[in-house]
Amino acid sequence: MDSVSLLIIAVIVMLIGLAGTVVPVLPGVPLVWLAAAGFGVLDGFRHLGALSFAVITLLGIAGVTAELWVTQAGARAGGASSTSALTGSCLGTLAMLFFGLPVAILTALASVFGLELRRQGDPKAAARGSGGWLAGCLLSVVVQFSTAILMILIFLGSVLT
Repeated sequence: MDSVSLLIIAVIVMLIGLAGTVVPVLPGVPLVWLAAAGFGVLDGFRHLGALSFAVITLLGIAGVTAELWVTQAGARAGGASSTSALTGSCLGTLAMLFFGLPVAILTALASVFGLELRRQGDPKAAARGSGGWLAGCLLSVVVQFSTAILMILIFLGSVLT
């Protein structure tokens, strides 16, 4: 397969990955990274430089983990404990597997709220903690989307020059 065809396929997969940063059923950042890696391997890394691929990989690691660390930071900023935020995220992820996104978000929010209510005994503090979790979750989508865009731009900059 020639480099132009590989590039077209890689960009299409990357755009699907970009969509996956906002559509939870698609693997967003990992798909962008896999497209770059696949292009590099199939092209023999003739057009994608090692430094560019290393930067794409580091950004990919940051993007893949963003949901965890950004959501945790949001929850902590709202006054929730790391344990409550992580438990809420895990239960929300589990709910997503069986019931979809709306139930997953409600499950996570209710979990953080319940755990914080138990921990702090104050409904307002529990609401702030779960609100912080939600804000962090939404911010993580922005971080993942931005990371995927940056990965795509670095890929295209490396391959097209």
